[in-house]
Amino acid sequence: MRKMIFVIFAILGTVSILGADAVTPFDVTSDGVTIQSHQLDYETMSIIFAVEVSESPGTLKIAFDRDFFDAIYQGHDDEFLIIVDGELISYSEVRNTPYYRTIQFELHDGVDEVEIFGTSIKGQIIEQNTESLFDNDVINSQQSEQELDENEELVNQMEQLKVENLELKNENEELSNKIFDLENLLDAMKNKISDLNAIIMEQIKVIYTWIKF
Repeated sequence: MRKMIFVIFAILGTVSILGADAVTPFDVTSDGVTIQSHQLDYETMSIIFAVEVSESPGTLKIAFDRDFFDAIYQGHDDEFLIIVDGELISYSEVRNTPYYRTIQFELHDGVDEVEIFGTSIKGQIIEQNTESLFDNDVINSQQSEQELDENEELVNQMEQLKVENLELKNENEELSNKIFDLENLLDAMKNKISDLNAIIMEQIKVIYTWIKF
């Protein structure tokens, strides 16, 4: 498993934009879900949404401008992590262009917070390094040993969440295949029942004709 280390948090703190009428720097298409507010957390490079689900399941489709929010690892697209009320959920990336990434996911009744993790917000990037931080004198001079341990622990947690997210996707695919096979089986049974009914009706007609004459 690759290991991503947080080297420098360029900006610490949170920027809040409150109110349903606030102009958002991303495009949202929703069905049964209202985004009440969102916050930008530069420490973890995440966007925190306060939401209200009016129809369950509701759907959110969000298109992020890459210059505003993205997930990149070693020059390649990485997966976003989506936490809903403390639980990891799966999502679909419905569009990917050099300028935008569009993701879609479902929310159920009772959900009031969604947090999406990436690696950059508005140009601020979580630096990535594959070398040990303890061998880097520059970084050691900027961060205490405790902060390094906390950062590494956070990275390990995020990597574990990515593994769980992949497992969820695989389970969903297996479930979809089973549902498809079951539908085919039901269709085949319906056809057999229809053929059997036709045979029975023909036999009834023959018996009726024989009795009549």
